[in-house]
Amino acid sequence: MSKSMEEVSRNSEDFKLNIFAIHPFTGKKLPIYVTTNLESSPATDSCLGIPVAENKSHIEFALKHNIDITEVFDYSSNQLINSNEFSGLDRKAAGPAILEKAKTQSIKVYQASKKLRDWLISRQRYWGTPIPIINCPVCKLVPVPKEDLPVLLPKLTEFTGKGCSLKSATEWVEVSCPKCGQPATRETDTMDTFVDSSWYFLRYLDVKNESEPYNLKTVSDAMPVDLYIGGKEHAALHLFYARFLCHFLCSIGKLKHPEPFVQLLMQGMVMGKSYRVKGSGKNIPKEQVDFSGSVPTEKSSGTPVIEEWEKMSKSKHNGINPQEVIDEHGIDTTRLFILGSVAPESPRKWNDDLFVGIQNWQWRLWLTMADFLEQRKLKNLQFSLSEVEIKNYEVKLNNARNFYIKGVTHNFLTTRQLSVAIAKLQGLTGELRRIPKAMAQSEAFKETFGTLLIMLAPLAPHFASELWTAFCSVALGGQKCSFDLNKPVLLQKWPEFDENCEMEIHIKLNGEECDSVILPRKELLSLSEEQAIDLALNRQKVLDVLNGAKVKHARYKKWPNYDSDVFIVYIPQKKAKKPAKLSKAVKSA
Repeated sequence: MSKSMEEVSRNSEDFKLNIFAIHPFTGKKLPIYVTTNLESSPATDSCLGIPVAENKSHIEFALKHNIDITEVFDYSSNQLINSNEFSGLDRKAAGPAILEKAKTQSIKVYQASKKLRDWLISRQRYWGTPIPIINCPVCKLVPVPKEDLPVLLPKLTEFTGKGCSLKSATEWVEVSCPKCGQPATRETDTMDTFVDSSWYFLRYLDVKNESEPYNLKTVSDAMPVDLYIGGKEHAALHLFYARFLCHFLCSIGKLKHPEPFVQLLMQGMVMGKSYRVKGSGKNIPKEQVDFSGSVPTEKSSGTPVIEEWEKMSKSKHNGINPQEVIDEHGIDTTRLFILGSVAPESPRKWNDDLFVGIQNWQWRLWLTMADFLEQRKLKNLQFSLSEVEIKNYEVKLNNARNFYIKGVTHNFLTTRQLSVAIAKLQGLTGELRRIPKAMAQSEAFKETFGTLLIMLAPLAPHFASELWTAFCSVALGGQKCSFDLNKPVLLQKWPEFDENCEMEIHIKLNGEECDSVILPRKELLSLSEEQAIDLALNRQKVLDVLNGAKVKHARYKKWPNYDSDVFIVYIPQKKAKKPAKLSKAVKSA
C-alpha cells in the first residue's frame, strides 16, 4: 500500500487497492477500498459493501466510485431477483438455500461470533509445551510422528535472565525430516499455557494413565464440571478456550460432553477508594489526603482530590494487604465479611466499618454456645416451662430448622448466593436467641443448633470447629441425634429437612407474585408440571386477576428440594374508554 490508514483518515478520502476479492458463486472481481467513510465491524475493522435500499451509505459509496450495482431484491414482492437459481425465493427461504450451495462448493460455512479473535498459541520462551512440528526445507511443515510423542523439552544449563529460547539447544533442534529424511529443524516456539489449562480438568480425572491423555469412560463418569468460578478475564479467555477444545474433542469422539462446565459463576471485582489529585490526575495514598475541610485536598499542595471507587491496584494506592486484615480480624471473620457483604457476582466496595456486623453475629453465636453449655448441665426444663409451652417451642424450632436448611442448601447448591446463605444463618441464630434459655435442654434445640454449626462450617471452618468441640462436650445422650458426635464438624452429613415440612408454590402473573400454595414436601415433589399449572390457574386470587383474560403461556419451575414457581403470562384486557366529558358550552346549550 502506498498510503497509510492514518493518511486516509486525515484526508477523509477513499483509497482503492490493487487487489480484488472474488465472488465465490459468480467469480466476479469485487474492488477493495480503504476508507473511513463507512462503518466497519469492531471485530475486523472491515465492511462488506451491500448496496441495497437498507444501506443508503453503501449505495452512495458505489455511485461515487462507479461500482456496478445489481438489484437483487424486489421489495414489492419481497423476493430475490437477478440471483440465478435463488430468484423468486423470499429472504427466509433464500438464506438456507445459499448456505447449502456454499457447502456443496467447499466454501466454509459456520456460525461465528464477531467478538472472537484468532487464538495465537505460540510463545517465544523455553518453559512451555513444545509444538510438535518439524520444519523441513523440502516438505515444509511436518507433524512429529505419533510414536515420537510427546516431545520433551531439552535440559538447558544456562539462563541469561533476558529470556530463554529453544533455539540455543542446537542438538535438540536439529533433526531429520520424518517424511524425506533430509536435515530439518524442530519448531522452537512453545505453546501458550492456556493450551494446557484448557483440558487439565480432564487429565486430573486420570492422572496415572501413562498410555493416553485420559480414559474416555473414566472422564465421562465424572464430567461435566458442576461449577466454573472465575473473573471477567477467565470468562472471556480461558472459558472460551476450554469450551473450544472440548467441542473439538467431542467432534472426534474423544469426549461425550461437548460442554465442559454446567454453570459459570463470574466473581465480581473488589473495589477500593482511590484519591486522584484534580488537574494532574496523580493517584495518592489515603494518608496524604486532608479530610478536615468540606472537600478533601492533598496535604502537601492543598489541591482538591477526587474520591472514586475503583478496582484495587498498586498504582492507585487503593489496595488492601490481606495479611494485615487477617492479622487484625482472623481468617474466618475475614472470609465471612467477604462472602456476606454482597453476592459473589457483584463488585464489592471494601469498607472496614462493615466488619462490626460480622463480629456481632459471631459474638451472638458464642453467647448461644455459653447458654447451651450452662443449660445442658441443668435438668429443670419441666419446672421452667409448661408442657404446652415446651411443645409450642419445639414446633417452632423444628419449623425454623426445616425453613433454614431448605433456604441455605438452595443458596449453596443452586443459586450460589452465599451472601443470602449467610443472612439466613444469621436469621437462624436470631431464632435460637429468641427461644427461652431453658429450651437449650431440649432435643429440638440441640438438633437446630447443631444444624446451624454444620451449615456454618464451609464458610468459617475454624470458628465452626471450635463451636462444634464445645457442642459435642455436652450434646451426648438423648433419644434422638442426627449427628455423629465422634467426628469433626467438617465430616458431618449435610442436614436434611423433614419429609413432611411445608413447601410453597409461588404463583407469578406477568412477573409479579400473586399467590402461593403451601404443600407438604413429599406432595410437592410428586407434583407434575401439568398438575402444578392446573392448581395455580384454579386459585381464586389468580382467577380474580385474570378476570377472563387470555393466558399466553404458563411454565412450572421445580427446584431440587426447594420451593417451586409457576410463571403465567397473560394478555391484559383493554380497559373500556371513559365517556368524554361535555364542555361547558355544550352543557349550556
